[in-house]
Amino acid sequence: MTDRQVLLSAALGVGAICTTVAGSSSSTNARIDDLHANLMDFRAAVRAEFQSVRDEVRGEIQSVRGEIRSVRDELEGVRAEIRDVRVELRDVRDELGGVRGLLIDHLDGHERDGPGE
Repeated sequence: MTDRQVLLSAALGVGAICTTVAGSSSSTNARIDDLHANLMDFRAAVRAEFQSVRDEVRGEIQSVRGEIRSVRDELEGVRAEIRDVRVELRDVRDELGGVRGLLIDHLDGHERDGPGE
């Protein structure tokens, strides 16, 4: 049931009770008017409270969305750093591969030339 339906249902219920209690005498019409005015005041207060809660929830949602964006930005920064480290590791691995090749060539040269030469 929507909020509007709840308020309408409450208003109809109060109206029915007022009519039943008051009857149709003219002396009670003022009481009915007072009850109606009170009902309208209550309805306005409920709407105001509902709007206040809605605004508060929307504010919280916006705040959480901002925090999520901030975390996403931080995460993207971390991902960029990881990519940079991976590139550096590949460069180091390539350099080590080159040094390994030089060492193998150097050792092969010593084996061909013989010990001590």
